[in-house]
Amino acid sequence: MRSFLYYGASGTIAHFLYYGASGTIAYFLYRGASGTIVRFLYRGASGTIAYFLYYGASGTIAHFLYYGASGTIAHFLYYGASGTIAHFLYRGASGTIAHFLYYGASGTIAYFLYYGASSAID
Repeated sequence: MRSFLYYGASGTIAHFLYYGASGTIAYFLYRGASGTIVRFLYRGASGTIAYFLYYGASGTIAHFLYYGASGTIAHFLYYGASGTIAHFLYRGASGTIAHFLYYGASGTIAYFLYYGASSAID
């Protein structure tokens, strides 16, 4: 196990944690003085998970999630301070789904959906 923790003068925090081998975990957290947060988590091989989160001081959010091989999921979400939203989702091989959504601050909407090789939906 490895661990690192940093406190900065203005309230800044940085933290890193790592566990090894078969139960591998990696973790990173940063908290900025202005309220900005960055977080990353990785779990490891058999139950692979990857996770990313960004939270900006102005309300901006970015999020990414990946689950892993047999039940593969990928997810991305962006939420902008002005109300803009972008979302992407991918499910994976046997039950393949792809999904995209964009909602603009002015009311603009874009949407796309794809469901498996033999059954296309758009």
